[in-house]
Amino acid sequence: MKRLLLPIAFALVAEPMNSCGPDYTTSEDFRFWLLQPQLADARALHPFYFTTEILYSTDYDAITALPYAANIAEWHAVVGDAVPDEAIAHALYGTTSATAKNNAFLARLAQLKSGWPEYFAFALRCEKLNTSPDP
Repeated sequence: MKRLLLPIAFALVAEPMNSCGPDYTTSEDFRFWLLQPQLADARALHPFYFTTEILYSTDYDAITALPYAANIAEWHAVVGDAVPDEAIAHALYGTTSATAKNNAFLARLAQLKSGWPEYFAFALRCEKLNTSPDP
């Protein structure tokens, strides 16, 4: 009987217990749902990956359908009617160092001076950086 007296005395005294964990009687349980969004079927809580390779697949049709004609027209406005569009297109999209010497567009840029040859060389160098995929 003496053995039961102490547990009965503790059971009769109602003291609130303070735990170091979350209180499940409040909205604290939502914190755990944020860690597992599939439990609450909350698709908006899924992780955000800041990379274009995961979010978006490569659209090769959009890449190959770049506005080449608009770019050629802009360069045509710079060099004038003396240079045919084919020479401009060849210089922009198909020039190698061997064929650059005979190109009418590049010869006209050299005549214009005012920084146009340097700008064109700079644009060709930057094109490799602008058109490369994400690392």
